[in-house]
Amino acid sequence: MIGLVDCNSFFVSCQVVFNPKLKGKPVVVLSGNDGCIVSRSREAKALGIKMGEPVFKVKHLIRKHKVYTFSSNFSLYADMSQRVMTILLSAAPRVSIYSIDEAFLDLSNIPREDLKYFAIDLKEKIRKWTGIPVSVGIAPTKTLAKVAVHKAKVDLSLKGIKIIKTKSEIDKELISFKVSDVWGIGRESARFLKFYGIDTAYQFTEMPDVWVRKNLKIFGLKTLKELQGSSHISFEEKHAPKKQIIRSRSFKNPIIEIEPLGEALASFAARAAYKLREQGSYAYKIGIFIRSSNYLQSHLRYSKSYEKKFITPTNDTSLLISATFECLEKIFQKGIGYKKAGVVLNGIVSQYEKQLGIFKKDQKELCASLIKVVDQINNKMGSKTVRYAAEGINERLRYRSEKKSKLYTTNWEDLLRVS
Repeated sequence: MIGLVDCNSFFVSCQVVFNPKLKGKPVVVLSGNDGCIVSRSREAKALGIKMGEPVFKVKHLIRKHKVYTFSSNFSLYADMSQRVMTILLSAAPRVSIYSIDEAFLDLSNIPREDLKYFAIDLKEKIRKWTGIPVSVGIAPTKTLAKVAVHKAKVDLSLKGIKIIKTKSEIDKELISFKVSDVWGIGRESARFLKFYGIDTAYQFTEMPDVWVRKNLKIFGLKTLKELQGSSHISFEEKHAPKKQIIRSRSFKNPIIEIEPLGEALASFAARAAYKLREQGSYAYKIGIFIRSSNYLQSHLRYSKSYEKKFITPTNDTSLLISATFECLEKIFQKGIGYKKAGVVLNGIVSQYEKQLGIFKKDQKELCASLIKVVDQINNKMGSKTVRYAAEGINERLRYRSEKKSKLYTTNWEDLLRVS
């Protein structure tokens, strides 16, 4: 059996831990630029505030219902996540951290009749030691554990714990479970399945292996087998690496000059390059896009993109930043206030698929070593401890973060004072 521990409304929960008066109140956390909703309390969800919704669209709800709003505080969230994960690492022989607020647990050493008691104890320990509420899903496979934790979150009668053991229990859950909500079924795959009348996970499990393998490739077949109760995704294995990486952001104020716009794009390219290396991939293409506000009159709007291809795929930050500037020079127009920009990596291949150029030497060993050291420093000391000069130093002037809470656990000045 495999367990999945998922922190409930994690960013919001981190705020509530250090501000107890927020408990039971509508609370939302905003994206890095205060532009969109990225985390909501149960009370905020009940008001109709949707995930990813632009803040300006729900300002009337925020004002009317006195919704508490916070800017993202990633240093706080990362530290709280580490505390939760430390507890999980002590509770199971093997733990696979999936994201900042989720982790899989190998529960093969726990008798099935004791699983519920284990889940109750673990859930309470995390709440007591960190203040973070979690949901626990337990099932025979990782994909079914995802289904179980989803049910644990939406069905309040379960008190945050759902265990699926038998074939009949699996079928019962999948009959009403949307195939679009299945872990591993992307948006395009869901649309494809809907075209063939497959709306639920149970309907998907009824499809022939050959048909699924042909249309959804090997990972689609693995997902099918997992939903049928047979483990086909190894405990350490993660989902397929991203085939496209996008890093973008809207700006606090329109950017008119090319220098600050270039700095922003260089920062996006650096983050995208790190993500490439993190998943062991390389990119053949990098593209950028820049655009003015969507709320200008149509004849005043400007939106352009440009793409550069590499002969040899790369994940070298310096090469990707250099290519970003080349692309920007092709499409930048003076006199326009740019409200959003982004970097897009395509043609992504694994390290095993990377082909070297015939006439051009591959990345120098020194360069690869430098990148490795920079990643190690940033992983240990915090992102952007070491950065490329092209990224600039005035990033805070480009981005809004007006409602950021204190760094309660990582800054001496922000520690709570008890009287």
